[in-house]
Parts: sequence; structure tokens; C-alpha cells
Amino acid sequence: MDLALTGKRALVTGATSGLGAEIARTLAAEGVVVAIGGRDLARAKAVAQSIRDAGGIAVLALGDLTDDAAADACVHAAADALGGIDILVNALGYSPTIGRGLPDGDWAAAYRALTLPGVRMIHRVAPMLKESGWGRIIQIASADALTPAAVPQSYASAKAAIANMSLGLAKAFSGTGITVNTLSPGLIHTPAYALEDAAGLIDRHGRQPVAGLAPLKGVAAMAAWLASPLADHVTGANIRMDGGFSPAIN
Repeated sequence: MDLALTGKRALVTGATSGLGAEIARTLAAEGVVVAIGGRDLARAKAVAQSIRDAGGIAVLALGDLTDDAAADACVHAAADALGGIDILVNALGYSPTIGRGLPDGDWAAAYRALTLPGVRMIHRVAPMLKESGWGRIIQIASADALTPAAVPQSYASAKAAIANMSLGLAKAFSGTGITVNTLSPGLIHTPAYALEDAAGLIDRHGRQPVAGLAPLKGVAAMAAWLASPLADHVTGANIRMDGGFSPAIN
């Protein structure tokens, strides 16, 4: 299937490892010129080189997105190198210290790490998308946003805020040519989850109809489809990719 993405320009945050890196590679394979967002220079270079080795084009746009000035620099670096931005993917990675080890009382830390970086990026990229009359914003939330466990509530709530924000923005951008959608993966095959036993995780979260971890390539492919013109009529959606873990309709 041709996703008609050749020549589009994407900034993918959290793209130095895991799902963000796989989304960047998948978009590049579809002909998208990709800016690799993240904080780790060595890992960013490695992801960019893997894209170039496969025949794609990738540049770096590094920065700690919990900081306003760094977010400015990240967007400027991407826009200058790419000549603009058509697609923004907010895929900030999971951290073992966020959600599982974070005290529930420190809610502000969860929002600063998981929610507000995406807000910063959208505020900076949206004017470019509006000016061009076409754009895609894709945010990565979590199945925990829809089906939170007893703990950690701070992580689940921060991820739920992402899905809520996406729907509100989809309505706010009505008539602009910009779509905003959320992907909510459940257990996913990333280096972070490799730290724990998959069977143990599934047992803790409860039985799910499709056992095991979701493949990175499948989730990344969904992100690429949402980024494409084929998804012109999809906005405000929250797409669950959780193996049927959530017990209710969206």
C-alpha cells in the first residue's frame, strides 16, 4: 500500500529508542524526511544512521522538552533542516522512574515529564501546519490512560490528559487541514518492557485476548497510516492497540 507520504516532513520526539525510533524508521521508509527528536546524541545519531543506511533521510533535532528554550531549539532545528514540518509525532518514551517508581503525591512531576512536553511541541509546530493548510499530530498515550490500575495513578492520569488534549485539539483545529489523533498501546515490545517479564506483566494487568507484547512494527505502521493522506477523515480518535486489554469501548 502506498501511503502517499513521499516528501512529507516529520518531527518525531522520543525517537532515540523504542517506539519513537521505530515510528521514525517507518515514516522514513515511506519517503518521509524525518527529524529525530530526543536528548541522547549518540542514540539519536544511531537511529538517524539506520535510516540513512536504509536509503532514507534523517536529521537531528535534540533537546530536553521539559524546558521551553530547548523545545524552541528542537523545533527550529527540525524546521530549518527540513524546510518546514508537516507531521508531529509526540512519542516520549517510558521511563522506569516515571509511573512505577514515582510517588503518587508527585503528580506534577508526571505531568512535566509525560504531558507538558507534547503541549510545548504542539504550540510551536501548529502555526506551521496551519500556514500550510495540512498537517498531522499524533500523540502516544497508553492503555493505562483508559484502564488505569490502582497504582500508579499519576502516570495513568498524565497519559489520559494526552488523549483528552488530542480530542480537544482536533475540534479546535476544525477547518485547518490538521488532524490530531492518539495511539494508546498496551504491553509493547520496547527495551523498557524488556526489563520485566512479559508473562508477569500480563498476569499483573489481567488476562487479555491477544497475549504477549505488541510488536513495535505494528504500532509504528498505525502511526504512519494516521500520518498519511489516507487518514484525512480521521481526527480526534484514540486508537487502542492493547491486545484487547481494555474491558470497555473507547
